Amino acid sequence: MAGNDGHGTTKKAISTSRRTFIRTVGAGAAATEVATASAEGALGAETTVDLDSRGLCKGDLIDPYLEEYFTDGTVVRVPPGEYDYTGTGLGGTYENAALVGAAAGVTFHGPDDPDVESGPSITATEGTVRIENVTVRTAPSQSRWHVGSEAGATAAIYNVDFPRGGNTGPDSLPNRIEIDGTGDTEASASYELAVTGDLSLDEGHTAVGSGEALYLGGDIGDGEVSGHVRNGVDAFFYSGRLDRVEIDGDADISVFQG
Repeated sequence: MAGNDGHGTTKKAISTSRRTFIRTVGAGAAATEVATASAEGALGAETTVDLDSRGLCKGDLIDPYLEEYFTDGTVVRVPPGEYDYTGTGLGGTYENAALVGAAAGVTFHGPDDPDVESGPSITATEGTVRIENVTVRTAPSQSRWHVGSEAGATAAIYNVDFPRGGNTGPDSLPNRIEIDGTGDTEASASYELAVTGDLSLDEGHTAVGSGEALYLGGDIGDGEVSGHVRNGVDAFFYSGRLDRVEIDGDADISVFQG
């Protein structure tokens, strides 16, 4: 395994400069605008649904709209505003689907009760499944958004924020993300991660897998990293927004909200 075998950072190999990383995967608003504009073409989606034309208004519960329209081959566009969200309507397996919030700002408000879990579980089985331009506000808890992909598929997250964080890491790095392999020592998944704030390795949750050396590309000090997972976990603390996360192959992304 190339990205999750070892403890600490002493064996880390830096192979990609910040300049190269940005040129390759994009960053910030410019990358978000390009990604949004090309969502339908990149996904091969056959249908685009604008939820404002389907009656969604600011302050509404968005779950039933997602339940109806977030389907295979569909890009769902959410108009600017704040919406209630209980965690339903997104969970399941999908092919070539996207949820794209308006660049002007889309916020999902989850339950205020820290004992209520509200994170969906989304899996790409073919093509690409992406979540883009969404802020998620909820009570600090063990709830999490869980986005994964099967072999041959891609899961992607662009410009997503969990601003209330929680107590998962140091005060300056309140959020945590895990990239989890499936336990198959033969097949690996590659990932790229960039945040707008700071990033550090979560050594307590980065597990030893097949015994190979830990290898991370990119530059954690500049808020970016890439790697591979097979039968273990790569985990990171971070601050700011998830600017870009993309995983190719059979693995899962879990974003802990607290």
